[in-house]
Amino acid sequence: LFLVLGGLYYGQKFRAGSAESAFARATEVYHAPVGTPVAATAETKQTFATAADKFQKAKTMFDEVAKSYSSMPAGRRASYYSALCLAELGQLKEAEAALKGIAALRDTGAIEPAMARLRVAEIIQQQPGRAKDAAAHYKTLVEDDASGLPKDRLLFGLAECLESAGEKLEARRAYAALMNRHPP
Repeated sequence: LFLVLGGLYYGQKFRAGSAESAFARATEVYHAPVGTPVAATAETKQTFATAADKFQKAKTMFDEVAKSYSSMPAGRRASYYSALCLAELGQLKEAEAALKGIAALRDTGAIEPAMARLRVAEIIQQQPGRAKDAAAHYKTLVEDDASGLPKDRLLFGLAECLESAGEKLEARRAYAALMNRHPP
């Protein structure tokens, strides 16, 4: 029995290490420079001709981590970063859908669902004609005390969306609420 339990423990530890390693490799691609480096250094492992090439490769790597390690924290983070890659590639509708799926997760202690809820609002805001939708999303986040998101960031996003939507008075109220709650 001890042998089996020990084997399971070390097997799970090895799997977690493999997941974190694969996630780290994908993150290196996500943060890699674009263009030809001036001088090749040991720090510069990869460069990409275009941002699209970089984010497409990173997305592929994150998708593989998410698929292979879906039950682990690295798999959940990889799903989030894959959605960020979609946004960087200009696929805002797809990114929004992926982030909404992550935001719907109810895993206590996981930060990805909260970060995804914020990014959904930001992505909605980037889309032409959807400022009111983004404002509604921000309002929901501001009212949710358990969101785990910084209220100052949410109030500022709300004010920006209202201003973009032409709701000047409501935007002014949101900016005032921000200043009242979080004075400089």
